[in-house]
Amino acid sequence: MIATEKTAETKSLREWRFLRDLPKSAVAKGIGVHPSTYDRMEKNPLSISIANAVALASFFGCEVKQIKFFE
Repeated sequence: MIATEKTAETKSLREWRFLRDLPKSAVAKGIGVHPSTYDRMEKNPLSISIANAVALASFFGCEVKQIKFFE
């Protein structure tokens, strides 16, 4: 696998958070939402707004298309 393919791999929010070694509270603060709101996003990513999806991608340093919003 070439490097560009590996970086284009999609990951769940939990996987992105673990990859960056961050607690849920740090992600919530980083995107400007309450920790319970981020917890709901991680449990039910289909409910994430476009604005929050963009904020999450920016926070994790990836593209929106690299975040798994459904299986």
